[in-house]
Amino acid sequence: AAPLAARLRAATALPIALGFGISRPEHVKAVCEYADAAVVGSAIVQVVAEETAAGRPAAPKVEQFVRWLKTGA
Repeated sequence: AAPLAARLRAATALPIALGFGISRPEHVKAVCEYADAAVVGSAIVQVVAEETAAGRPAAPKVEQFVRWLKTGA
């Protein structure tokens, strides 16, 4: 992904967001070494699915998950 980010930076001044398989804080940290943002898709969809299946509102768990991705805590 780092070479892709470098090519994108050469082509645009817009912020760069990259993501594929990001589901842990160390993934976010690694991507943000060369991109402006990490895109998390499937991991959040999984959290929503689990909470919905359990009959619970998903938003609190999604917030907790995103906070964990950002801080590792």
